[in-house]
Amino acid sequence: MFRINSSIFSDILTEKNIVLKIDSMIFEKILKHIREEYPNEVCGIMVGDIDGLYIVREVYGLENILGVKYRFWFDVHEWIEKITYARERGYKYIGVYHSHSNGSILPSLSDSERMLECPGEIWLIVSFSYGNIRYAAWTILGYELGLTKINIV
Repeated sequence: MFRINSSIFSDILTEKNIVLKIDSMIFEKILKHIREEYPNEVCGIMVGDIDGLYIVREVYGLENILGVKYRFWFDVHEWIEKITYARERGYKYIGVYHSHSNGSILPSLSDSERMLECPGEIWLIVSFSYGNIRYAAWTILGYELGLTKINIV
């Protein structure tokens, strides 16, 4: 059985006044990853600083091991390796980004189920359909607390 070191998640959010800050250069890295794999969904992690705001300083792509248009998942070992690499460079784990090619910025049912695996983790969903780009960020703060939309600046 694979065990996750809980200290990896010690910095993720526990409150409702949440703001995610992503500058245009970082967002462009996410869009580049999406364009390279379109129409398949892509995924990756967001890392950075957490000091009142959740400031994304870097993103690391993960391989979509499903390799399909409307679903994604990643190798948990690769995910942990990327988080560990980021933490060794002084970054904190913020959450996951992934794309939807169907135009929706809402978490799918499988997204929501996976969000429950790591309460407090931020999920940035980028809808990329024929160049039309929309995005939103979401989290589930706990098992009994519903989906929470995150403000993005």
